[in-house]
Amino acid sequence: MNENEINANYVFDMVYDPAETRFLKAAEDRGAQIIPGIEMFVQSGCAAIRDLDRQARALGRHAASRHRLRCRARQQRAAAKAAAKK
Repeated sequence: MNENEINANYVFDMVYDPAETRFLKAAEDRGAQIIPGIEMFVQSGCAAIRDLDRQARALGRHAASRHRLRCRARQQRAAAKAAAKK
């Protein structure tokens, strides 16, 4: 790709090794703001961690709901036994 073929204000590259590719260097020389591959790599990892955390929290809420239901059922069984003894 020739430097004169780059006609953009922002350019990103998915390659993270080497950190600065010829493509990014050419875009930077043309005055474009560049986003290197390592930034894309890190941001995708952060997004994955946020998604996993959100899923874990949702599962935790479900577990807490199940726990409350089990406790309520135990209390009802205990109350029924106590009522039967009377």
